[in-house]
Amino acid sequence: AVAIGEVSLGQISILRKLSLLKLTSLLELYTKPVSSEFDRKPRKAVSRLLRNVHTSKNVDCKDKHVFGVPLHVIMQRTGQSLPRSILYALQYLQKNALDVVGLFRKSGATSRIKQLYGVIEEDETLVDFTSFSPNDIAGMVKLYFRKLPEPLFTSKISGSMLIIGALVPEDLRKSALQSSMLLMPDENREAIFSLLHFLKTVADQSDINSMTAQNLAF
Repeated sequence: AVAIGEVSLGQISILRKLSLLKLTSLLELYTKPVSSEFDRKPRKAVSRLLRNVHTSKNVDCKDKHVFGVPLHVIMQRTGQSLPRSILYALQYLQKNALDVVGLFRKSGATSRIKQLYGVIEEDETLVDFTSFSPNDIAGMVKLYFRKLPEPLFTSKISGSMLIIGALVPEDLRKSALQSSMLLMPDENREAIFSLLHFLKTVADQSDINSMTAQNLAF
């Protein structure tokens, strides 16, 4: 298998077209009970569902640097799928906080999270995470993702995933979900991979920090 990061833009374009065809075919077979729209014209319905995966309206973010800025704007500004400060925060936690019991479950201090928010918005390159507790930093990371104008799993893609999870047979579900991921905007997919990779490192230490995959999910 080839990692998605090693695939060229031309190959990704081809993979997306194949993914759309695969999803359309699967949903034609298995979504008849969902709605009359899918019953009548499943191919057209799926195409509408997946055509424009960016669903957030234009967001005025001229005066914003990190929080509340759409991922595609972050990508345009920095060439990265996530702001540098968020990536630094994940790296810092991975290096220094995997042994913290209840990481992401126990709340940090609201005042310090707000302080960290302000520091990052003012100049994210000057953040000194050593001045904050791991729970403060984890709270700031959660706040960042909550403030995104659109969820990481875009509304249209998450809609297709819900349909897949409910109606596509289990032996075909993984492949269908992978196809959905390929149809996401590049910045969303890369951000999800970065976040899930980090969360896996947290869950791998669950015998120490008590943060199993189930606990992180909730």
